[in-house]
Amino acid sequence: MTDTAVGRAAAAVAVLGMLAAAAVETPDVSGMQRFEQRVDAYVALRQAVLTRISPPPVSADAGAIVAAVDAMANAIRAARPNAQIGDIFTAQSASAFRRRIDALARNEGDLPDLLAEIDREAPARPPQLMVNGRFDWRYGAPMPASLIEALPRLPGFLQYRFVDRDLVLVDVEAGLVVDILPRALVAPWTNRKRVAIDPPVDRGARAPLTQGAA
Repeated sequence: MTDTAVGRAAAAVAVLGMLAAAAVETPDVSGMQRFEQRVDAYVALRQAVLTRISPPPVSADAGAIVAAVDAMANAIRAARPNAQIGDIFTAQSASAFRRRIDALARNEGDLPDLLAEIDREAPARPPQLMVNGRFDWRYGAPMPASLIEALPRLPGFLQYRFVDRDLVLVDVEAGLVVDILPRALVAPWTNRKRVAIDPPVDRGARAPLTQGAA
């Protein structure tokens, strides 16, 4: 093969590599943008809700604070009564999130340690997650900084939290589950046997997410 032919072959391989990378990158970018649009819509809805209720008091009275948080959560629930899994983590967004988390897991050495910590610190009883439900902070594992930086930025009152192998979007001020991404963390990053099935599109907002025990 002549030098010219070799050069053309190398260029063709490079072009094919670029096209393959673009084929993966384009849906991921689009998926993340779709997620950000859905988050923006939730933020707008939340802001409208907060104009109609009293803000949480600055108080040392724990009961008053809890009552105000519950009132906020109830008002948000009433404003999105048909909320369900996939409203914010759409199918396209979910695929993009899983690929990005998986890529980070393959390149970061602390993800297996995080999974072990999730398993060790969580209560033995499997969590029962539901969109629009109260978030149980006993299960919410903190996110490593490297993963937070790899995912779309959130307003201060929203956080990502791992519960078992699922990624949960939490309104921390309302203590509310906004959406759930099932199986955000998958094998081979866990040795646990679990069952988590993506719900059908018409799944109800308050149906529990099945989580397998260890």
